[in-house]
Order: sequence, then structure tokens, then C-alpha cells
Amino acid sequence: MATRPYSPSHIASVAGGYTDLRISGDVKGQLVEILVEHLNHLVPMLERGTLDADPERKTLDDPDRTRLNYNRTRELAIERLGDLESVGSAAVCRLIDDLESHLKSVIARAEERAAKERVGTIKSRHLDGALESLNPPANE
Repeated sequence: MATRPYSPSHIASVAGGYTDLRISGDVKGQLVEILVEHLNHLVPMLERGTLDADPERKTLDDPDRTRLNYNRTRELAIERLGDLESVGSAAVCRLIDDLESHLKSVIARAEERAAKERVGTIKSRHLDGALESLNPPANE
């Protein structure tokens, strides 16, 4: 049994985040076809890359990028919930994107500090300085 494609209303909801214009019903259906066609290209490409990187692997991966672990991020988020009981997939993806952006920013600032000292290793002092520059002290 073949998996059903995305629903046009769901695709329209996601695509609506990228435009202020309305999306016609015909375009919604076309967007589903476009995404499924693109998926037909992406999955075999990722599958080849995954197996090239690890021939014993059984799970599709992104061979070009190391991501924060989905399940670990989800569990950490659940531990921090106050009024809700669970964390949806979209929230986990958002958390991962935000955490990785923050990590990138912290590392970039630490790298700048290490480069100023002309050293090839980011050390604790560089990280501390990077964090201080991200969170300047409040005026007292």
C-alpha cells in the first residue's frame, strides 16, 4: 500500500508562512506534486550518501550534516514543559534549528576571540568571552 501524499491544505498552511498572498486550490495540488517529485530526487540522493558514509547503516541520514539528536531534544523539551504534556514534531524541529543557530553563533564568536590571539584551538576563555558578548551585563 502506497503512502498517501501530503494534503493540499497542509501544504498550503506551510506555504502560507512564506507569502502574504492567498494560494489557489489548483496551486495547492500542484505544490503537493512538486514536493513529492522533489522527494523522489532527495531520498535516493541521501540514501546513496548515507551508505557511502556508512555501508552498514540501516537508517536514512543526512550525510552532509550532523544534527542535534531528535529524540534527545524532544525528551529534554518534555522535561521542561510546565502546562503541556507533550512536544510535537514541528516544535522539536524548531528547537533543533534554534539550538543549532545558537551553537553556531557561540562558536563563531569564540572562534573570533581565538583568532585574535592567533591560536588554533577554542579554549574556555574564548567560550566565556563569547558568552559574555552574547549576554552583556545589565545596567545596574
